[in-house]
Amino acid sequence: MDPPRFLFAAQFWNQEIESARSLDTVARTLPNEPAPLGIRQPTKLSRPQQLLLLQKVLACPATPSFCAEVEEEGGVVLDRVLAYTGGRDWWATLTGRLRLQRLWQKPQGDAEDEDDNLEKFVKRPFKALRDFSNYGLAVKARSTIDDITTLRGNLEVESLEDLKRGSNRGGDSGNRNLPLRGRVTCRRQLKAHHVTLEGALNDRCLDQQSNYWDVPSSLSLDLASDGPQSGLRYRVGVHHIASPQPGSGYGPFDVLPPSSAYGTRAQAAVALENTVTLWRADPARRRRGASYNPIAARPRLVVSGGVGTLVTTENVWAYLSDDKSSVPKSFPVSTALFGSFGIHGQVGEFKRAVFDYTSLALRLDVGPSSVREAATAESATEAGVAGSVARGSSGRTVPALTISAQQQVIGPLRARVDTRLSMTQAGTGFQPGKTLETVYSLDCPVGAMGTGRLVCWYSPTRREGMAEIRLFEKD
Repeated sequence: MDPPRFLFAAQFWNQEIESARSLDTVARTLPNEPAPLGIRQPTKLSRPQQLLLLQKVLACPATPSFCAEVEEEGGVVLDRVLAYTGGRDWWATLTGRLRLQRLWQKPQGDAEDEDDNLEKFVKRPFKALRDFSNYGLAVKARSTIDDITTLRGNLEVESLEDLKRGSNRGGDSGNRNLPLRGRVTCRRQLKAHHVTLEGALNDRCLDQQSNYWDVPSSLSLDLASDGPQSGLRYRVGVHHIASPQPGSGYGPFDVLPPSSAYGTRAQAAVALENTVTLWRADPARRRRGASYNPIAARPRLVVSGGVGTLVTTENVWAYLSDDKSSVPKSFPVSTALFGSFGIHGQVGEFKRAVFDYTSLALRLDVGPSSVREAATAESATEAGVAGSVARGSSGRTVPALTISAQQQVIGPLRARVDTRLSMTQAGTGFQPGKTLETVYSLDCPVGAMGTGRLVCWYSPTRREGMAEIRLFEKD
């Protein structure tokens, strides 16, 4: 079961979620969006590290993913680490992507004479291989500056054709002229805290409606507490998004009011979380024999919960400006409560060949409406909210129910389904709403004592999926 801290992190910008559209397999969610489903939460390994493990340990020449992008893009893609280097305190990798399905399908549509076997079987494949739009590259690096400071960077070119032309597919001006996506993160570990400074260019953003778009450029600074799953947690930060030039083609971002999509915001949140084990199987009564995955084989019943409050301010720099005419008449600040309650039960010791592992988890998350939902509602009513509620926040809470079920199929193979349902208010109670997202997955332990898992997942809602390695994860 996912701990409540993921809902806490989802109240802020820069919450990571897995996405097969990126070579780094990472996208960002908007503030106040539901926390990522368990199988789509970021892993402990970076994507290049996963690919190297698959290449070296499992002798997998390339790792497949599926992403249904716009028009004819996407489909089945193959990722592979092409080169890597490093030292005691640093490493760097070069990852390549081949759009295999596009490479095969596009020449079929370009053919003018289907009866010409030479054209069909010889010329068209070579033409497709020379198409730079079928290839992508990404560079990722990490360096340990000192004992408590690390620096990470990622630079991605989705299409070598864009690099060749010197422009992106999406627009004519602004940052979109740069055919690059990039992010630099500096993290400094303090006593029971950490400070994170991040800057990004053309960062990919995702909302719960499965809409993707690019954030032109952003800069953020956060101070957050560290600690166990239970206890007090808090975080404060400032996030700035630069407004793009008019007509720069930033997709769904163009429909949002500038006050909700761009500018400088300060956020602060505090939450109290706790996890309690109601029942745990007695180790003395367990059957003899080795388990397929000792880390996962933990029959138990656990409840967890958390509640917190979030404070957000808009247009921070306007109040520090010497130009009093630019200062808004009312201070745009919003406050919101959020909470999470979950229960997770597991039976079976994962030792028999079939049906010796069953897990079911339910979690109810309640939080403020997302920036996109609030901004869309504001645009529809053409009325901003003044006083104690900031623009970009509607002030209403939106509950969501997450269900996760996992079952042993045969041997070490397990099947899992995660789904999230919206809960709409009706009268004095709540009723189930539409399905926000569903993810299906299969996993199999690899390595000693089940320390690693080979996972393959697919989301029909977002029309994407991939294979990956996860280390030291219990569920």
